[in-house]
Amino acid sequence: MSQKTLLLLGCAGVAAAVTWSARPRIGMVVTAARHALAAIAGLLVVPAAFAAWFAAHGAWDATVYCLVRHNMLPGLGYWHHESWRLAAFLSLAFAAAALAWRMARRRERAAARRAVLFLQAMLYALSIYTWWPLVTRQDMLPALPPLILVFTGYVATRWRPLVPAQPTILVGVLAASELALLLAGSPPWRNRLAQHEREVATVLQLTRPGEFVMDPKGASIFRPRPYYYVLETITERRLALGLLPDAIADDMVRTRTMVAIDCRLPPRSRAFVERNYLPVDGNVRVAGLRLPPATGAPRRFTLELPGTYAAVDANGVVAARVDGASPSRRWALAAGTHTLTTPAQGALAIVWAPALDRGLRSETGWWSKP
Repeated sequence: MSQKTLLLLGCAGVAAAVTWSARPRIGMVVTAARHALAAIAGLLVVPAAFAAWFAAHGAWDATVYCLVRHNMLPGLGYWHHESWRLAAFLSLAFAAAALAWRMARRRERAAARRAVLFLQAMLYALSIYTWWPLVTRQDMLPALPPLILVFTGYVATRWRPLVPAQPTILVGVLAASELALLLAGSPPWRNRLAQHEREVATVLQLTRPGEFVMDPKGASIFRPRPYYYVLETITERRLALGLLPDAIADDMVRTRTMVAIDCRLPPRSRAFVERNYLPVDGNVRVAGLRLPPATGAPRRFTLELPGTYAAVDANGVVAARVDGASPSRRWALAAGTHTLTTPAQGALAIVWAPALDRGLRSETGWWSKP
């Protein structure tokens, strides 16, 4: 349930009232009120059960914040040109209401229902595109099907074809056009989720249940996130305005998050990820950093993310001394500056060692890519 649900219900109520005013009958009002109360009671059953459950478990304040307070953000989206938007909404809504009123006055059996569907969809669409602050592509899903039903009903009852085959031709042309649009917009032979599927597979390969993964909205399924807020439009705006602290990097260090999805991160967190994580597949990054070729002196590097690391080159893991200790192929390193000494003179990468144990290979060259 979203805030647009309330908008849709309000538009339906206004549409029902306008339709009733076209052909007022007291009995209709009583019946409609009874049905409306029953519908509202039915709609409230599931949300009320969830609310009771959250309240019983001490999560009511978090629920109210996530559903209401987090989304109440002044200045979000399309809040400019308010007077023009208000004038456009009122004029177009009045025209739609007048048309619906005329539709409801017809003696056809389905006239009232058609008028309600039409006006409800039009008011909703006008509200979304004139004064709703944040518009997404899926917002028109509640409006398009009723409008199509109204249009087809009008054609079926009012249109008189010139020749008997004309309706069949019209339906065929419309069906072929829709199929062509579907094939052009979403061809079934093109998998647009291929990159996401590959990234999820990489995350599941390199991490184990319970290990944290930083991603924008939990798309790396089955793994906990170190940061509470999902990174979407409202959260990004709150971070930009300073209404939320950019604590992503701190949370990643605190939870030892060794895998991250480099997407939609705010500037401070993005800089942290670019310093401390290496890109391995698409947007997937693993904790680590690159070291330049040796110049004769021990190579120095600074870690901000403590963990177990190994050094790799094009041939795989190499043995090295870290901070003067005995040569080893992996080390538990704290945050801070370290020195590395190894016979290998070329470029190296310091990488989170468990990722190598789980199938990450340096032969593909990811460790040397800029």
